[in-house]
Amino acid sequence: MRAISAAAGVTPGLVVYHFGTKENLVAEVDGVVTERFTRAMSVPDDVDDGIVAMRAIASGLSELLGKDPDLRGYVRRSILEGTPTGVKVFTHLVELTADVLRRFGDSGSVPLRQRSWWAVQVVMVNLAGVLLEPVLVQVDKTDPFSAKRVVERTNSNLEFVARALGVASARPPPGARRREDR
Repeated sequence: MRAISAAAGVTPGLVVYHFGTKENLVAEVDGVVTERFTRAMSVPDDVDDGIVAMRAIASGLSELLGKDPDLRGYVRRSILEGTPTGVKVFTHLVELTADVLRRFGDSGSVPLRQRSWWAVQVVMVNLAGVLLEPVLVQVDKTDPFSAKRVVERTNSNLEFVARALGVASARPPPGARRREDR
């Protein structure tokens, strides 16, 4: 609470007055993080193509996480430590991904458990850069969240997921401008 109040430039008493307890503060942060992920992963209702949907989600996540090292660190610690926040964020991402896979996938003959694992695997592929950021910095010797690396990783992830789901390709058509190129 002291570190948070110092960073905010207020007294610890004001933080306690506003939030009441540390648990309430954590719950507020968790809610904000979950809402930001929900917005980043939203797919417009008029989208009727799975590749376009996957690209919208990947771009939203890249935009959200690529610019915010504090958010990446918070999410990484929460997920890897298995905190209630980490479980909540991860579960929420899996549920949103499963909804997209149901909406656009041709998986009616695939057992429910396998479809659930597909959603988990898609989330894991997309979170790999966040979870492994400290290692990527050392191995790749570049900023894994520079605009260039985020675009490269996003496109690679899309291609991987599309192929795994049996979709022809996630590559944009020749001459098409990607959201991250604009």
